[in-house]
Amino acid sequence: MYLNRSFWIMVVAALLAFPAVTLHSAEDSWNKKAEAMKKSLEKKGFTVSPGKYQEVNLGTLYCAGLADSCNGNNFNAPYHGYLIPTLDRQPPSFYFKMRRDEAIVIVGPTPPTCRFYSWALFVFKRWDAVQQRERELFDTLGQPLNRYLVHTGGSPFNQNIVLTFTCDQKVDQAVRDAAKAAGFSGDVLNTYVVPSSILRTNDALDNQADVLFIGQREALVTGTPSGAETFVWRVTPPSPTPAAQLKPFPAPDLRVRGTGKTEMDWTPAVETLRESILATYPGQTPQEYTTVEWVPQSPMAIQSWENSVGDTSDAAYLSTKENFKLSDDPGDFLVAYGVNHTKTEKALYTNLTVYTSCKMCGVASVFSDSLDNTASDYLKGTYPFDPGKLYAYKIARSCNGDPHCLTVPTSEECGKGSALADDLFVSMRNYLETKTKTGPSYTELVFDRVMHFTASPPQVESLNTTFSGPYPGPVPVTLHATSSTPGDLRWRVSYEYMDDPCCGALEPKDGLVESDGSINFSFTPDRAGTFYLEVTVADAQDRQTCGEVKVVAGK
Repeated sequence: MYLNRSFWIMVVAALLAFPAVTLHSAEDSWNKKAEAMKKSLEKKGFTVSPGKYQEVNLGTLYCAGLADSCNGNNFNAPYHGYLIPTLDRQPPSFYFKMRRDEAIVIVGPTPPTCRFYSWALFVFKRWDAVQQRERELFDTLGQPLNRYLVHTGGSPFNQNIVLTFTCDQKVDQAVRDAAKAAGFSGDVLNTYVVPSSILRTNDALDNQADVLFIGQREALVTGTPSGAETFVWRVTPPSPTPAAQLKPFPAPDLRVRGTGKTEMDWTPAVETLRESILATYPGQTPQEYTTVEWVPQSPMAIQSWENSVGDTSDAAYLSTKENFKLSDDPGDFLVAYGVNHTKTEKALYTNLTVYTSCKMCGVASVFSDSLDNTASDYLKGTYPFDPGKLYAYKIARSCNGDPHCLTVPTSEECGKGSALADDLFVSMRNYLETKTKTGPSYTELVFDRVMHFTASPPQVESLNTTFSGPYPGPVPVTLHATSSTPGDLRWRVSYEYMDDPCCGALEPKDGLVESDGSINFSFTPDRAGTFYLEVTVADAQDRQTCGEVKVVAGK
């Protein structure tokens, strides 16, 4: 039957409108479930205080004077936090304290399509009873809940879930019962176990209770948010629960890093790449930096009172040991290179970030997808390995159109880049080995490397030589340093190996190189023997020359 044009217009209009109606109905249903869950908890006697879900930009907070540092922020990777209400009716805060019989409940959507996301609970500050002061830690409490571990009832992305942070099994069960009564299915209910044995808190929530922070991370986001509202609640019993009536969760089993399969067979290929990079810039002497584990891992850091600046076990964090300055001279640049850990399946995503050493503020970053096939810029010809599993990426103040180059913006303004005089370093994050659903093992990675092409570092005579003297008595050491770079040269000396410290006295340990280029210090051993000292000489641009001095004290 022939249908007129007006009829088809009405049909098409109705079809176009249908998704919007469905979405609106889904959101209404979601909000009604959340409200029903809240009322159910209140009927059980709990006080349910609302908080707020909000984006957190650590760099912006620091620049506004609201944070002490940037805390090694993962530059250009979004963070979100939760403003948690207090029990004394103070304004909600990202930083909060929690009793053992309480819960923080998040009812809302998972992030949109992205490479990675997770939730983690941190001990931000802790009272030190020995030193009688509060100390900043920013260490993970428990293990993060990432996209491979969260129960969503379907896709990992844009799925509405219930997530409870609590120490107590009874409180957790009450939240789960309320959620199910409100119509939430069991396969969207999640519990982040707060280890009661590790958390330090009390019913008064006084200065001896841990200060906590809940963070959500995302990386390489390609989708759009669902638009569903995120509800944040603090769920509190009407009065503190006696300790005997609590039912604390045992500390969860740790997800173990590593599969046993290493990248070590890629070491010769990385050496070949190094030689190819050096050959690309003939006549230039690069500073080759040492790559080390950047931050201590949280379970150990908490016990040793070390600040891990918000690390989680979902990643292996590496960085250059040495700081450097980066000028705007076109001949001053770095090349980061090594194994592309995503291609060896050791990481779901990786990135390189340039930081200011002062306050650890990220100023530029590049993510793993941009590192693909970049080693071919330097590797020409045929090799007995796949160059696609390596990378090489330039870092400079001005990239001059180079597509495989990270620009470090120059600015004196906080949050806009770094000043030319700033000390910088490079970090390398490796997030989530999918086979273990946790971060890769440091022992299974071939560490990334960084070389800095710039003016020649200082030249130091008599390094890597032996100085002798009688025991007892000081052994004098004299070196001579020169540099083509204007400005003062500084030197420092330290024990090279961990078995040498406390075996004698260094005097002095650092200073300016004399106008005639001389460096003078002495080592007075407390026993006869051989000792190894590391000497570093740096120019005004922090270009460094390092070497060893062997001291032999004989009887």
